[in-house]
This record gives sequence, structure tokens and C-alpha cells, in this order.
Amino acid sequence: MDSRHRQMVLVQQVTDRKNLRMEVVRKTSQAATWIANRVGKATTIVYCMTRKEAEDTCLALVRAGCHAGVYHGGLPRKRREFVRKQWMMGQLTIICATSAFGMGIDRADVRFVVHHSIPLSLSAYSQQIGRSGRDGKPAVCVLLYSEADKGRADTLTTERPDFDGMGSAAISNGSSRGELDEVAAFCEMTAGCRKELLYSHFGFHFDSTSCVKNCNCGEALDVAEEVWRDEWNAKEENSKTTKDDEDCVPKGTIEYQYQKILAESKRLKLPKREALSRRLIRDVLEAKPATEEEMASMRGIGPAKADRYFQFFRFD
Repeated sequence: MDSRHRQMVLVQQVTDRKNLRMEVVRKTSQAATWIANRVGKATTIVYCMTRKEAEDTCLALVRAGCHAGVYHGGLPRKRREFVRKQWMMGQLTIICATSAFGMGIDRADVRFVVHHSIPLSLSAYSQQIGRSGRDGKPAVCVLLYSEADKGRADTLTTERPDFDGMGSAAISNGSSRGELDEVAAFCEMTAGCRKELLYSHFGFHFDSTSCVKNCNCGEALDVAEEVWRDEWNAKEENSKTTKDDEDCVPKGTIEYQYQKILAESKRLKLPKREALSRRLIRDVLEAKPATEEEMASMRGIGPAKADRYFQFFRFD
């Protein structure tokens, strides 16, 4: 064919990764405790706004009993490589990082991506949550949002270059600040589908009716100080936990165990207080009782609850 008659065809498409659940939750003063309770022992990336925030969050998670490490552009190269290898090999379950953590990172079994602070653009958000669930199994992407963080991002990005590749020069113009406003609107929306908004940002159409349980569409931000409230817990007490609900939660996490136990207590027509709380589930997962009697002896459980729920814990 004559090269003068050749035409370039640009093909654009987007893949709907149905295994990823997107949530936006109100950030509280106990964010690190919230994260520790939510992710349990699951492989997790926690994205932070600044290097100091990454270090402080990592320290808080370690104090909460998590195997966490920190990664940012201010660390020596050898230290960064050491932490990266630890995380890739499973010696660390949580990595607290700035946007410097990403290039060349391809661990398939990331079950949670948590944004400890507001990302600076929907493009950055989309890229970072894309590092979860690459094995095709369920994964959860949680953005902890507060108006204070939005204001801090507005201020800090024009004053301090500690954003690891996204410093003041990168966002000093109006369009970039507009991108931050877009993220805030994404977080604060109480009607419609967040996934639909995210797709439209990149010029793609998304049928929100197919979203089902893949984002906490239309829910008000969480204002509770102690435990998260998402699609499952926001429903009425008499709602039933379905197989679809359980499939949205990564196995091996505190939340997965909680949903199983809550379903059992409902099957037995017991009040919710007779189920095990997430805190007790975390205690059991850490203690690994070998027998029902050992579980019964744990504080806050007792023989009745051990008899009902020991069957849901298997420690190989």
C-alpha cells in the first residue's frame, strides 16, 4: 500500500475492573487505628500526602501491631530498595508511601489501597488504586477524606516541595488546582456513582447500573469516630448479608471474618451485640487459639460465643 494512503487509527478503551471496590470515608483523628482494624493482615499500600505524614502513619501502624514500612523520595536509595524488597517478599504487609512508590511496583496480591490524605488529581488516584487486585481477586480502595486535608493540600503544594514528584512547580497553575477541586467534588458527592464520574473524567462512558457494589455510591461521608461504616453496615439492622456482599471483601481480612460471623448471628436470629466485634476478631486472629476452650478463655468472648464462632477460624 502506498504510504501516502495509510491512516493511523487511535483506539481508546477502558477496562472495568469489577474486582475493585471504591470507597470514600470520613477521615477521623484515629485514622491509623481505623486502617489497622480495617485491613488486618492484608497486603496494603497506604498513600500519604507528604514524607512526614508517611513516616508518622507508619509509626502509628507499627504501634498498632502492624508490619509496616515507609517509602518516600527523601530516603537513601539503598534504604528505599531494602523496604521495597521487604514488601515484595511479604516481610512487610503495609507500605506507607508518597507518590514516589509506584514505578516498577507490580505485586499482584494487593488487597487494599488506602489514601490517607486526598490525592492531588483524579489521574493520580486512578493510577494508584490500579495497583490493587491485579490478581483478579477482590480488593478495596479507600480514600480517607477531610476538608482539612484539602485545605492543607492547597497550602502545602505551593509552599513545600516534599510531595515526591508533585511539588509546588507541578501544581502552581490554575488547572492543577482545579484538579484538586475535582477530587474534592468526587469525595463529597452524595448522589450518583463515583465510578461513573471517574470514567467521565477520562472521556469514557460508564453505565452506573452495572456498578452494583463496586463503590459506596451516594452515601454520606462517615462521621463515626470508632469504626468504619460502608455499604454493608449502613443498611438497616434487619438487612441480610448476601453472598455478593461477602465476595466484595478480600478473604483473610478482619472484615471478611466479621461478615461471616454477622451472617451466622443473623441466621440464629441473635441481636448484633451477640456477634464478635472487629476488635475481638482481630484479637482471635492474632492469638490463633488452637481449641474452642482457648478461644472461650479470651477476654470478651466466653464459652457461648466460642461455641458459635470457633468454626469460622482456621489456623494452618
